[in-house]
Amino acid sequence: MSDASAPLSEPDYGAVDAAFPLWAAKEAKEAIIKRLDAQNAAMTAYEARATSWLGWLSGIVIAVLSTGGARLFASSPGGLTRGQTIILLASALIPAAFSALYLSSVFRVKQWFYNYGDIGWLTTEVPEHPSELEILQHFAFAGQASIASNDRVLRSTYEALTAGRRWFIALPAGLVLTSLVLMVVISVVVPGGGAH
Repeated sequence: MSDASAPLSEPDYGAVDAAFPLWAAKEAKEAIIKRLDAQNAAMTAYEARATSWLGWLSGIVIAVLSTGGARLFASSPGGLTRGQTIILLASALIPAAFSALYLSSVFRVKQWFYNYGDIGWLTTEVPEHPSELEILQHFAFAGQASIASNDRVLRSTYEALTAGRRWFIALPAGLVLTSLVLMVVISVVVPGGGAH
């Protein structure tokens, strides 16, 4: 049961009037830190994916080159001419090269911001009568610019990662398609379906 004689208190509106800009600058700083942390996590994930796909790609290329090379230099190529073997190799190595090119570009040198402001500014360009509000506002503006720059870098990195993944996926599809075409050509051109 509530006491009817207790005075009613005003609700707490938080920072108001002169205290509001400082509160807003602190909130902006915290939001920028969280956004930059999220961008750093996204870039780390993109680089991890590219590393994984490059690892798989290198294994596939080594296997294709080993088998293709053995077939090219074998005394009895086993039903494929050297030209057909080269076509089969190219159908694997061309998408692999494009995939590697795009995936490697994920690791290019980039203009990337890990924090929200240049702390050197605190010691070199401090205003004559500095205040916490001015410093936080400076960092907030610098942080917004950093976030915008990182967003552009993330977008181009994602596009490179996606293109690399598409070429990676095209590799087995290209091999299968080329193999089927070669089997049809061999069965049509060589009497007996390619058996020598």
